[in-house]
Amino acid sequence: APSISRLRIEWTSKFDFQILLPDYGNLVVEMPRLPKALYYFFLQHPEGAMLNSLADYKEELLAIYKRVSNKSNPEEIGKNVERLVDPFDNSVNVNCSRIKNAFVKLIDDRLAQNYYITGYRGRPKKIALQPALIEIVEVSL
Repeated sequence: APSISRLRIEWTSKFDFQILLPDYGNLVVEMPRLPKALYYFFLQHPEGAMLNSLADYKEELLAIYKRVSNKSNPEEIGKNVERLVDPFDNSVNVNCSRIKNAFVKLIDDRLAQNYYITGYRGRPKKIALQPALIEIVEVSL
């Protein structure tokens, strides 16, 4: 079986980063900005988080999304994050699916499930990949 690649987050500018799988020929995982912000949030929380209590992390999610969003419209940024943390809105599930699809499109699901957000109902959702395999490279200005 192929081994599990490291995951490399490389900030390419002050406002964007690439998601790379260095050991799979440096595959680039493409996804829109909102799922990307959500993904980055989960990388920062290896212990995981309950999707229905994301409102507790609203400020943090807002800060990440503000950084990666090229939308200069703060109202729209705010609205997207509101929907993301609203337990009665489906936005978080839609965005988790987008993250999953981004990986499954590139690699077999048995490997991909190490990278996307998983977890049982009623338990914290998290990225299964060992934190030791995750590298975040900040932009050097």
